[in-house]
Amino acid sequence: MFPVSARRQAGPGSQRGMTLIEALAAFVILSVGLLGIVGLQALSKTAQHQAIQRSRAVALGNDMLERIRSNPAGLETYDIHLAPQGVAQPLLNPAPIA
Repeated sequence: MFPVSARRQAGPGSQRGMTLIEALAAFVILSVGLLGIVGLQALSKTAQHQAIQRSRAVALGNDMLERIRSNPAGLETYDIHLAPQGVAQPLLNPAPIA
């Protein structure tokens, strides 16, 4: 038989591996982290789409301004609808009332 000193003592220091509770807790923590990353990815995609739309709007606005600047004689013909709906807009060249 083995001497007493060579026997393995069962106790808290002799456990190996993970218990099922520890594995489930690790799984829950990792799942919450991954869900957060997926949410940030969706938010990033939305922000990217909005930035692209704003860039296109700025480019179209710049193009419109350049066209107006290149044709100052036709300034009165532009109808740009700056006032919100329901608010009366002043006319640049009002038609004479007959």
